[in-house]
Order: sequence, then structure tokens, then C-alpha cells
Amino acid sequence: MRKQTWLVYLLACLPAFADAPDLNQWRWWNVSVVTLSATAAVDMATSYGLRELNPLIPSVALGSGRRFGRKTIATGSAITVGSLVLQRLLARRNRRLRYVFTMFNFGYSGLHIIAVIHNRKLSQ
Repeated sequence: MRKQTWLVYLLACLPAFADAPDLNQWRWWNVSVVTLSATAAVDMATSYGLRELNPLIPSVALGSGRRFGRKTIATGSAITVGSLVLQRLLARRNRRLRYVFTMFNFGYSGLHIIAVIHNRKLSQ
């Protein structure tokens, strides 16, 4: 539990460096994309086989018994990749949007970590 807490603190501090004028904002956006992708993958791995409680996931993707499975992983991956492609297209010329998307990605990574901690508690 202690390592997970430090990881949450680290992710919470990273956005503070994204607005530094001497740092390349694309680099921070790329770091946020890697962080978001990794935390989403870990969230999906710890959710596999458990009952899905998120009402935003369509019932078609859940299959029988509202269990998290292959269809749900495909749906979640498509949503994540689609949002990152859209971010890239929108932020190409707008520096402010790059900053906003970087903050969003780090924040959403934190939500994934909270879900991972919850899933680990359920599986124990």
C-alpha cells in the first residue's frame, strides 16, 4: 500500500512541471500519454473478471453478468486511443490545449490508480 501512495503523490506532482517555460510541452504531453496508457493497462488487468460497476460502459461491451472481459478491454482501449488521437490533432497548434490535455492525462491517470487500488482490495 505504501508504494501505491507514493505513486499517487508522484503523479500529482508531475503536472506542476508541465508549465515550466524552459521545458518542451510536447515532451510532457508524451510523458502524460505514457502514464495514462500504463495506468489504463494496469487498471484493465486488475479489473479482468470482476463485476463492472461503471454505468458509462455500454452493456454490449460487458457481456453476460456485467463482468469485465475482452469486449470491455477493447472498448476501453478504443476510447483511450481515440481520445489521445483527438488530443494530438487539436493540440498541434495550440500551446494552451497541450497544457490542458497534459493536466487531464495526469489527472485521469490518478483516477486509474485509485481504481487499481480498489480492484486489488476486492481481489484479496
